[in-house]
Amino acid sequence: MLCGKAFAKWYRDDSRINMNIPGKLKLTKESGKKYVYNAKTATSDQYFAPIDGQGFGNVTHSANNAVVNHNGNYTTEISTYFQYKGGEQLNFNGDDDLWVFINGKLFLDMGGYHAEVEGWNTLANGTCSSPDKKNGGTVSRKCDERYGIYENGLYELKVFHAEREASGSNFKLTLDGFINPSSVSCSSACGDGIVASGEECDIKDHTNDSVAQNLGCVNCKWKTPNTCGNGRIEGSEACDTGYLCKQDAYRAACAALGLSFVENTRCDETRCKYYDTLCGNGNVDAGEDCDSSSDPLCNPNTCKWYCGDGIIQSNKGEECDAGSGNNDDGSTDCTTKCKLPTCGDGIVSLYAGEICDDGVNNGTYGEGKCMAGCVRTAPFCGDGKLQSEHGEKCDLGKSRNTGAYGGCNADCTMAPRCGDGHPDTEFGEECDDDAANCVNCKIQVN
Repeated sequence: MLCGKAFAKWYRDDSRINMNIPGKLKLTKESGKKYVYNAKTATSDQYFAPIDGQGFGNVTHSANNAVVNHNGNYTTEISTYFQYKGGEQLNFNGDDDLWVFINGKLFLDMGGYHAEVEGWNTLANGTCSSPDKKNGGTVSRKCDERYGIYENGLYELKVFHAEREASGSNFKLTLDGFINPSSVSCSSACGDGIVASGEECDIKDHTNDSVAQNLGCVNCKWKTPNTCGNGRIEGSEACDTGYLCKQDAYRAACAALGLSFVENTRCDETRCKYYDTLCGNGNVDAGEDCDSSSDPLCNPNTCKWYCGDGIIQSNKGEECDAGSGNNDDGSTDCTTKCKLPTCGDGIVSLYAGEICDDGVNNGTYGEGKCMAGCVRTAPFCGDGKLQSEHGEKCDLGKSRNTGAYGGCNADCTMAPRCGDGHPDTEFGEECDDDAANCVNCKIQVN
């Protein structure tokens, strides 16, 4: 795994580096309440490749002494619901990464780049006391407190899988005892105080009233243009003390949204502008980046460059803006020019999952060169693979191409060795020719 930010894109849509391809995985009833999907019996070549011919297309590879053509670098996210009864068991055989969550809690962890392995876990079949919401008091029933689930409750089961090796893919999923109701419909509820699904904010019992309107969280979305007084510096605001949050009518709602009043004597709290600002006088004063109403890249309200202010100004040509987080080292998803990192820009973006990016990416031989897609390096001397078509005589890998006797030189030519026709006396050779008395580069005396 490259880094946390790159991994964060594995199961999130990002049109720059991945595609969301919906599909279904059909499990076959094996016996009783056991259902199985096994790629070794469900596919003709025993290869789990659910998106062949889709996405970024197939790639030809060698696998098990055969040539295969599959779309084999992908992640899989599977979601279903089950009614907990106790004793349910999940088994997985395959590669590579796999994580299973039940009710939002980790149930099975098989993460990592590995060959086919088996893993499993079983839900407990014990009892515990829980509140009796109908009659009061408590009631004993089956439960598994590790996952916060109770008998007859409906819970989500999510499987996150990643296939990292295109030359082989094994996948066998077995669900034993997981009862799936015939019809399930779940959705977030705006106004319940829980930010879920596509919500940006959620004030309990306030969706479109004066509290929601004045704090800027309307129908669980932040209002545009911005709302002065909620404590969030938005849009053209230079400052925002959150003065509404010190009023009784908004105090609880602000706390629920994580907003609060912060005193700032320089800020005109009802206008969200600084009292003493010199912005707009035409001079670049201390603390200003620019001061020109005619410069389209200069924010006339803050006298800061739009790029770097943390606000995406698409009408100014910005594709992103992470504020002080903008950089060109590939660790974030925004460059110092407020452009999204793309394969071909010459920046190796670990955030976007790139392995390399030489700006051309046509697979030209040589270290530092890159294949199309920026996810594979081009062949080079030192990659541990013999590229005879590029003049290599050997290649043990960069760290092992040391020129040691009998090994390989740094330029992928043969290092001194017995049999090269040159007596390397510094390595103990006494001869190196076809003479009858030269055996293993030692002179034999009869």
